[in-house]
Amino acid sequence: MNLAEADRRPAPGGKAHPVDFNHPGFSTLFDYWQSVRRGPAIPHASDFDLLELAGWLPDIVILDVVNQECAMTRFTGTAVAERLGMDPTGQNVLTIQAKSSFDQAARAYQSIANLPCGALARYCSVYSSGREATARSLYLPLKPPSGEAPRLIAMSMREDGGTVYAETIERTMTGTRILSLDWLDLGFGVPAKF
Repeated sequence: MNLAEADRRPAPGGKAHPVDFNHPGFSTLFDYWQSVRRGPAIPHASDFDLLELAGWLPDIVILDVVNQECAMTRFTGTAVAERLGMDPTGQNVLTIQAKSSFDQAARAYQSIANLPCGALARYCSVYSSGREATARSLYLPLKPPSGEAPRLIAMSMREDGGTVYAETIERTMTGTRILSLDWLDLGFGVPAKF
């Protein structure tokens, strides 16, 4: 399903239409994100109260998109840190991105933050334990305080299913395989080509 299909496109600058994310956490995040919008603008980070998402906080990540090669992790939920085998808060999350998908991930973060638009990604990661798992993440932009880098909020959920184990590796690598990346038009369009 391509979330940017014409029947889901809002009017220019308008609110995005409801989307079936097939996960209650994604729906909760998206609905709350929509509720704090100021007219057609994306929500300001200062209006976004993480306590409104208390039940889902373990699966939340907040990133500052500094530039094409740096997305600093501002906040990492405990479930995400546990899956990664580390807490990347205060670190450039792109340093744990697989080299094979680094450019694609960096461009996606830039597009989400600067267009702005949303995205739903499905990808595989290999953890330091050797476990390979599939996850889905919903990414939405937040307007940062004046003078700060563009900001994203994301929710990441591991998919149920068989877990594959390989040899242990030195460090976790996210996005070893990008299975899908669907754009969500929030009223400002989506990347023309990716």
